[in-house]
Amino acid sequence: MNGEEKERVEPRFPILSPEMGLKNFFLTVRPVLVREPDDVITTSGATVTFVCEAEGDPEPRIRWFREETADDGVNVKEVGLPRGRAVIKEGMLIVERVTPKDEGLYVCEAENGVGIDVLRAAASLSVHVHPVFLAKPKDQRVGMNGIATFECVAEGNPPPSVFWTKEGSQELMFAGTTHGAMKVSVDGTLAIQGVRKEDAGFYVCSALSVAGSSVTKAYLEVTAIEDQPPPVITMGPANQTLPVNTIAVLPCQAFGSPKPNIEWLKNEKTLSAESSSRTMVQPSGTLVIDSKC
Repeated sequence: MNGEEKERVEPRFPILSPEMGLKNFFLTVRPVLVREPDDVITTSGATVTFVCEAEGDPEPRIRWFREETADDGVNVKEVGLPRGRAVIKEGMLIVERVTPKDEGLYVCEAENGVGIDVLRAAASLSVHVHPVFLAKPKDQRVGMNGIATFECVAEGNPPPSVFWTKEGSQELMFAGTTHGAMKVSVDGTLAIQGVRKEDAGFYVCSALSVAGSSVTKAYLEVTAIEDQPPPVITMGPANQTLPVNTIAVLPCQAFGSPKPNIEWLKNEKTLSAESSSRTMVQPSGTLVIDSKC
């Protein structure tokens, strides 16, 4: 090869000429994800949207489904979208009125038949539910050295932490802990042993999670013997004159807090089933004297 001759370079790609014709020439492109869905954290009842965009030629087909852990706890399985509340529009997945049951991994797949590639992208859905009380504490009136018990049960998603405080105190009493005479069980019940005068006041139960907080409270009244008024007899017996071999009924009703016990005496001795087979004190307090021996 002399200096005037130049090396001939073959083109790397075929050169299209008018003589070849373009009628049967097609250019195909494998799908490419240009936008993947994002994880979503929302509250119950909201509407969520997952976006999945793909490009390619022919235009890729988008498919959505949900995955959850299989029964073996290791593998995953494909499950359907929420029935009646899921809509796929232009590649977007819209789920309305979400609930905690809708939580999981939502998967987008794109394919257009070019090659064997199926592109996949996934995003998780977490649905939070504000804490609500299933059982609330009730006001209590307890005597000195008694036991006060306040129930407090809450649920939500994620499950809330339940703790107690006494109004005016900064001490937090969480489930499963003991604070002197006060103990909070695992289920959130507060028990106060050997109640004292200074234990009186409002006790506040709080349920807290990332979804929010809820508060309820109840009042503890501590009474001493001298604080309690004596019982009142609201209906007493009256003198009666009866024929022989008839039944005598002597009513007696009393009111008080705590509920008083009613006893009958004859000649300063307490009447009981053992002392006489002819006398009977009914649950209402009424004394019945039978004529039969």
